[in-house]
Amino acid sequence: MFVRLFVLDEADKLLEEGSFQEQINWIFSSLPVNKQMLALSATYPESLAQHLTRYMNEPTFVRLNPSDMGLKGLKQYYKLVQSHPLPHKVFEEKVQHLLELFSKIPFNQALVFSNMHTRVCLLSGCIFWSHHHVAISGIGQALLTLSRGH
Repeated sequence: MFVRLFVLDEADKLLEEGSFQEQINWIFSSLPVNKQMLALSATYPESLAQHLTRYMNEPTFVRLNPSDMGLKGLKQYYKLVQSHPLPHKVFEEKVQHLLELFSKIPFNQALVFSNMHTRVCLLSGCIFWSHHHVAISGIGQALLTLSRGH
């Protein structure tokens, strides 16, 4: 069995100077020549695009319009949360704000990102027990997908 797809999620962070460049080079060179490569990033600076041409032949870049980063029909929300020496207190405050947002804003689907899989699992439990009547359809590495009818 051969690996046919090589995916770099958060490619801008993985390929920045002093990051995982050496490991990525090793993995890339160890894979079959006819692999496909995807490099995903919320931010896609030109330097990343130039860097990726080292790995890809005739790459296709799909980017949002830099002057309008939002997709049609998509709303993005964020809330600044005070830091706390106890990480679980920060998490509790974030959950409280998220549940407040869910109770105030109607939605059909929501994506919630986190930097840790364990937090996504904890968050899914908090949302379930909060009785917000959402269906949790996916728990990824750091992504929670929610859906709710109106």
